Amino acid sequence: MICLWSPKGGVGTTVVVAALAAESARRAEVLVVDLAGDLPALAGLPDPRYGVTDWLASEHREPEGLRRLEMPTSTGVTIVAAGNGRSWTHDAVLELFALLGADDRCVLVDAGTIDADRRDDDIVTELRRDATRAADRSLVCIRPCYLGLRRIGRSDLPIAGAVVIGEAGRALDAHDVEAVLGVPAVARVELDPAVARAVDAGIFFDRPPRAALRQVRRAVA
Repeated sequence: MICLWSPKGGVGTTVVVAALAAESARRAEVLVVDLAGDLPALAGLPDPRYGVTDWLASEHREPEGLRRLEMPTSTGVTIVAAGNGRSWTHDAVLELFALLGADDRCVLVDAGTIDADRRDDDIVTELRRDATRAADRSLVCIRPCYLGLRRIGRSDLPIAGAVVIGEAGRALDAHDVEAVLGVPAVARVELDPAVARAVDAGIFFDRPPRAALRQVRRAVA
C-alpha cells in the first residue's frame, strides 16, 4: 500500500495519485482509496452516496461491504470514494488497513492535505495520518517551497520519498527537497496544461497524459 499526502492544499496530490494509478494499471489491477474526496470527479464518475468513511462508521464492517463500495473505471483502476461518515472507532481503522494491506491489488491511498500545524480532533485528518503510518510507503507531494518544507519538518509522519511538483521560477528544486527531507525525490512531475484539461473534462483515467505517466513511473518501480 502506497499513501500519498501533502502538507499544503492545492499541490496536486490527487492528480499524482491518479497518474500513479493509471501507470500501475498497465501491469496490475489497482485499487485507489480516496480520503480527500475528489477522485470520482477526476474520473468522470458521479459522486456516490457512500464511501470508505461510511464503512468505517458502520456497525457491520464486512469485507464484502467494502468491496460493494468499489467504483470501476474503464482502465483497470477501481476507486473507493471518501464518503460522509464522521464517527468510528480505532478498531475500525485497524480493520480497514488490515484489509487493504492484504489486498492482492496495487493499493494507493490519497490522504490529501495533512497540516502539521493543526492538532485538532478532526477524525478525518487523524484517519489520513493513520494511513501514512499503515502504508508500506508514505510519499509526500510537494512543490519546492520553503513554507511547505518547513511544515513537513514539523511533522512526525513517516516519509519514504517525495514527489516533487515542478514549477518554473522557484528558487528551490528537487535536490533541495532531498537535502532538507533526507529522502529521495522518487518522481518529478512538471505542471502541464494537458493534465489540467484531462482533469477538467473528467477523462484522466480514460486518456491520461503520457508525460505525466512517464514522470511518475519511478515512484511505483
